Amino acid sequence: MPDDRWLWDQPKLWHDINRALQDISILLQHLGQMPEARLLTYFEDTQNRMADSASKNTVPPCASYPEFLNCLFQIASAFQTGRRDQLPANPPGRPDGMAPLDPVCFVYWSRDFLPAVAAPATADSIRVTQDYMIRRARICRCRRWLGGVRRTRPDPAPAMPPLPPDPDEPTREMLARKLAHWARGFEWLTVGVVLLTVMVSIYALSGRLILGNEHDMADKWAKLDAQLELQEDKLFSAPTQVASVDAHRMVIGLCDYVGTEKVQAPTWIAEAGTANTRTDASGSGGETAVFRKVYVSARQAHLCDEREKVLRDLFIVTMHLQNWSSAVTQRIGEGWTVHFGNVAVPLAIPLAPLFGVVPATLTDYAADGHGALCKQAASDIYDPATGEDGCKRILWTFINRSRNVAESILGSITQYILPVFYGFLGAMAATLRMLRRKVDASLLSYTDRARLQQSAILGVLCGGVIGLFASYIGKADAAGGLGLSAVALLAGYNVDGVFRFLDELSDRIFRPTTAGKP
Repeated sequence: MPDDRWLWDQPKLWHDINRALQDISILLQHLGQMPEARLLTYFEDTQNRMADSASKNTVPPCASYPEFLNCLFQIASAFQTGRRDQLPANPPGRPDGMAPLDPVCFVYWSRDFLPAVAAPATADSIRVTQDYMIRRARICRCRRWLGGVRRTRPDPAPAMPPLPPDPDEPTREMLARKLAHWARGFEWLTVGVVLLTVMVSIYALSGRLILGNEHDMADKWAKLDAQLELQEDKLFSAPTQVASVDAHRMVIGLCDYVGTEKVQAPTWIAEAGTANTRTDASGSGGETAVFRKVYVSARQAHLCDEREKVLRDLFIVTMHLQNWSSAVTQRIGEGWTVHFGNVAVPLAIPLAPLFGVVPATLTDYAADGHGALCKQAASDIYDPATGEDGCKRILWTFINRSRNVAESILGSITQYILPVFYGFLGAMAATLRMLRRKVDASLLSYTDRARLQQSAILGVLCGGVIGLFASYIGKADAAGGLGLSAVALLAGYNVDGVFRFLDELSDRIFRPTTAGKP
C-alpha cells in the first residue's frame, strides 16, 4: 500500500471520514427528496430565490451551494481512490469571510450541518427506515413458493470500484429485519384481537339485551299477576274457616276458573277460529263442532289471554337466557380430542370456574343423599329413578336459568375482559399510526421494536385497571358496564394521559404533609 495515499496511514481518521461521508451522502439524498428544497435556503447564493428565507439556526461550511456540492464530490472521490491530487485545489470560502477549511474539517462541518437541516431525521434513522421498507416490501418465501413465483437473479452489475465498508451495516440490517417482523406480527395480532373482540362484544351485547328483556318480562308478569289477584279477591269470597279438601273449598286461580262449551258453526268460521276455540271435525251436515272458552266476565277474558301471552314470552326469554349462559357454563369444545398415537388429549376449555360455576361442586350436591337436594328444591320435576345424573342436569338447568349467574358473567366480561381487549386495540392503533408517521418522515430508530412491545403491554395494563375505576367512570353494573370498553380504548390510545392521571391521583392520596399540620 503506497504511503502517499490520502488518510490511508491514519486508520482511525480514515474510518471517521468514511462514516461522515456516508452520513453526508444519505442526508443529501434525503434532503433532495423533500419537496420544499430546504437545503437551498441556507446558502447566500440561493436563499434569496427561496420563499422560506428566514433566519436559520446553523451555518453551512461555505457560502455557495454549487461550491458546497463540488467540494464534497471532490473530497469523496479523493477518499475512495486515495489520490491527493483529486482534492479541491481552491477550497470554497466560508460565509464569515475567514480562511477556507481543510478537507477533513470541511467534511466534519458538513456532517454537523446537514443533520441540523434534515432534523428531526438523522442519518441513522434514514438508514433504518430504508432497511425497514426493504424488509416490509419483500414477499414471504412460503407465499412465493405457493404462488409459483420465484425470484430471478438480476444481471450482474458492471464492474464498479468498491465502496468503503460500513461497520454498522450488519447490526442495522438485523435490527431493521426484526422491527419489520415484529411490526408485521403485531399487525396480524391486532387483526386477530379485533375479530375476537367483535365476537365477545356481540356476546356481551346480546347478554345485556337478553337480561333487559327478561327483566321487562318479569316486571310485566308481576303487574299482571297483581291485577289477577285483585280480580280474584273481587269475584271469590274468602272462606270463613279452613275447610278440608273433601269439602271442595280449595281456592283456585281466576284463569283456572274457565269453562268450555260446544257450539255448531259453519266450517269457514271454524277454520278462522281464534286462540280461545278448538274445532272437532266429527260434526255432520257441513258443520264443525267448535269448543270455546267460557269466562265469568270480559275482564277475566282479557287478563287470562294476556297472561298466556306473557307466560309464553317469559318462557322464550328464559330459554334464551339459558342458552346464552350455557356458552360459558358448559365446556367449550366438549368432545373435541386430538389423538397422538394411542393417546387422546381432550381440547375442552373449562370457563365456568372463572365465573363461579364449578362442575365438581354440582356433582357433589347431586350425589349428596342420592338426590335429596333435588327432591326438596325440585320435587315437581325431579324423577328419583334418574339418580345422580338427573339431579345434576336439574342443577345445571337452575344455574343456566339463574339471572345472578348471567349477571356475573356479563359483569366480568364488560368490566375486565372487554376493557383489556379494547385497551390493547387502542394501544396498537396509536403505535401503528406512530410507526407509519415515522416511516413517512424517515424517523425510525433502533428502539422502535421495544416501543411496540411496551405499547402492547401498557395497553393491556391500562385496559385491565379501568375496571378498578368503574364507579368513578360510569355505571358499574352489568347493563351499563359496556361504556368501560370505550374508556379502555381511549386509555390504550393515550397511555401517557392515563399515567398522568395516576400520578395526579397518587399525589392527592399520598401527598406528604408538613409537620404540625394534618
